[in-house]
Amino acid sequence: EAFKPVYMARNYSILIITASIFFVSVTAFFVSHNITNPVKSLITATGMISKGKLGYQTNRTSNDEIGELADAFNRMSMDLSNTSKELRDLFDAANDPMVTLKDGNMVNNMNARVSELFGYTQEDLFYKKITSIIQAEDIPLIEDALGKTWQLNPGEKYPMLEVGVIKKDGEALICELD
Repeated sequence: EAFKPVYMARNYSILIITASIFFVSVTAFFVSHNITNPVKSLITATGMISKGKLGYQTNRTSNDEIGELADAFNRMSMDLSNTSKELRDLFDAANDPMVTLKDGNMVNNMNARVSELFGYTQEDLFYKKITSIIQAEDIPLIEDALGKTWQLNPGEKYPMLEVGVIKKDGEALICELD
């Protein structure tokens, strides 16, 4: 009987501490949820853009700094998409056939003029070695030129070469390669 007030105080203390821990945990969950989900959404959107889906948009889920970040990301994504389209239009408008390479000699882009002159589609050339459409006797010349070109400083230019390019129909066409 003498300890009844002490036990009641202890029980109220345990109840208050338990309720406080629960309240803090629920609050922390919702706060972290409101921060991590928009950040995860931005990470997903960044991944989509890096995979070539320029212009990909993310949803603005709040009116705080993370919402402002989402808006800035969306503007950047649209600017990137528009700039890419403008560059693509310039690339395709060029009168000369052009390909771009990566990883030394793998075709990763070509303009419309390549199809017109040589008959190749993007599917024919993308992720294939440029040497696959060069006459066999010119391949060592091309490989040497590419190796030296990748080591040039900005503004430096490798001399032009004349090489035989094999058209899709098998005919060889002598071209100046720059």
